[in-house]
Amino acid sequence: MLCIGFRPPLRFAVFGTGAEAAAFSGLVRGMGYEHVQLSHEHASLAAVRVAGSPTLHIDAGRPIAELQADTDTAAILFFHDHDLEPAILQHLLRTPAFYIGAQGSRAAQAVRLARLREMGLPDDQLRRIHGPVGLIPSSREPNALAISVLAEIVGLHVKRAATATA
Repeated sequence: MLCIGFRPPLRFAVFGTGAEAAAFSGLVRGMGYEHVQLSHEHASLAAVRVAGSPTLHIDAGRPIAELQADTDTAAILFFHDHDLEPAILQHLLRTPAFYIGAQGSRAAQAVRLARLREMGLPDDQLRRIHGPVGLIPSSREPNALAISVLAEIVGLHVKRAATATA
């Protein structure tokens, strides 16, 4: 008996502000992926909304109850102000999202994880947070970073699908 399975398509929750978040939203929109851009900044949301991306305004530091994340959801944070991240990451870690990543250097990732540990999150949960993100180390150019992060996420999604069918 032949059994053929189909994985649901990837979905993206893109958090952040600025050129990096806009470039990533533009890339996934152009490739036809379901996505939403979430930010506390109305200007950042307006720019991607005009380009055709769905948006959701969030209050910094408050959980995002409206966000539905499943095992085919990738959530990526593109914030320069890392103070906004803890509440968002804490919420995302309660979801089954298969990928949770945050932009920043290795030093920023270490500070991020230390802060989350202080909030009481256990190491097994913190290991779910990818950082630095992307396949190109230290990429600072928004389009290159977007491609690098998307390649990393798609690669992990394909690998999970192959493992599930093996």
